[in-house]
Amino acid sequence: MFMVCRIPNIPRLIRLFVTSLMLWSLTITSSYSTTPEKATEVVEEVIHTVNYMLHNNFPKAKIYAGIEEMFINMADTQYIGQVALGRQWLEISEPRRHLFLKIFQRYLAEKYSIYFPRFIGAEYEVIRARTTRNDRTFEIVTTMYLPNEPPFPVYWDLVSLDDEPRIRNITVDDLNLLVLEKKVIGALLEQSGGNLEELMRKLKYRYQ
Repeated sequence: MFMVCRIPNIPRLIRLFVTSLMLWSLTITSSYSTTPEKATEVVEEVIHTVNYMLHNNFPKAKIYAGIEEMFINMADTQYIGQVALGRQWLEISEPRRHLFLKIFQRYLAEKYSIYFPRFIGAEYEVIRARTTRNDRTFEIVTTMYLPNEPPFPVYWDLVSLDDEPRIRNITVDDLNLLVLEKKVIGALLEQSGGNLEELMRKLKYRYQ
C-alpha cells in the first residue's frame, strides 16, 4: 500500500497536490511494467498452444476456436483490423467496427490454421527479446526448427495494452502479417465495390 507521511506546516491543499503528483507518477510507472520477459511468455504460450492442438489431433472446428481465442486474448486484433481495413475504418460506426472485428478474427483463425500442419514436430528457440521505440513495444525473435527444413527466424512485434503484452505483427519468411492482410482486405474490399457488408460476407465464408 502506498503511504503518505504527514508534512507539517503545509496547507492541506498543497499536501493534497503533492500527494496527487506522487500517486500519478506511481501510476505512470506501473502502466509500463510489461517487460520483454512477459512478452516472451505470450509468444511461448502461442507456440505451445498450437503444438498441443496439433499433437493431440484436435478437429478442425476446435482448432479454429482455439486460434480465434488466442487472437482475442493475446493479439491486438483491433489494431490489425484497423490497419487492414484502412481509411474505411475511420468512416464506420462503432457497432460496425465491432462486427467487422468479430468476423475478421474468425477469418484470421481459419486462414492461418491451414498452415499449422507444417509445424508438426517443430521446435523453437528464443534468440532475442527487447524493447523497441519505447517501453510499450517489444520485439521477440525466435528461430523455428522444422523436420526436413532449414531453420528460419520468426519476428514477433508486441505492444503493452492495459499492462498486458499483445501481438501486433508476425513476420515469417519475409511475409509480414500486417502488410499481407492490408493487401488482401484492400483487394477484397475493392472487389466488393467498397461495400463493407459484402466484404464481411466474403470474409465469413472465405475458408469454409
